[in-house]
Amino acid sequence: MKFSLVMPAYNSAKTIAESIDTVLAQTYENWELIIVNDGSQDSTLDIVHSYIQRDSRIRVFSQENAGTAAANNFGVSQAVGDFVTIFPSDDWLLQNYLDIFKEQIEVHPGFDIYTANGWFKYEDGYEIKIIGEGLLSEEPTYLELIKTCPCSLGAMVRRGVHAEVGWYRKERYTEDYD
Repeated sequence: MKFSLVMPAYNSAKTIAESIDTVLAQTYENWELIIVNDGSQDSTLDIVHSYIQRDSRIRVFSQENAGTAAANNFGVSQAVGDFVTIFPSDDWLLQNYLDIFKEQIEVHPGFDIYTANGWFKYEDGYEIKIIGEGLLSEEPTYLELIKTCPCSLGAMVRRGVHAEVGWYRKERYTEDYD
């Protein structure tokens, strides 16, 4: 099973190296990282190129600034993995993130979307759990889904589903909800 991680990046020089490092640290190694440079004006692209020289699983594409949804759509369209996740350039992954998804997909096959727990971590060190046990009911209501947006946080989506449902809408700011 191969995973595609799509990383939209716009002026991400301060955070992108640490984000890429968490991908390189994965215990599961059958992945590709697709970085879509969305018209960055800082050194984002230089940083990415330094990683590409070290690992052939990383690819980069550049486009004029068109927004996160457009970058996501382009990156997903380039994915070759069985499952695709959107991985912003300021996020981190735990080392066993892909291993856990692989295991869950094998144990519970047949779904188009799998999601995971996640936390927001603030600069002052404060952390807040976003989703996880006890935060959503067994059959979540529409209101619960809107409140937590569990499908955006590290969700693995079977390749092809994005196209099937009409991609991310470019005119929306809150593309996570698409």
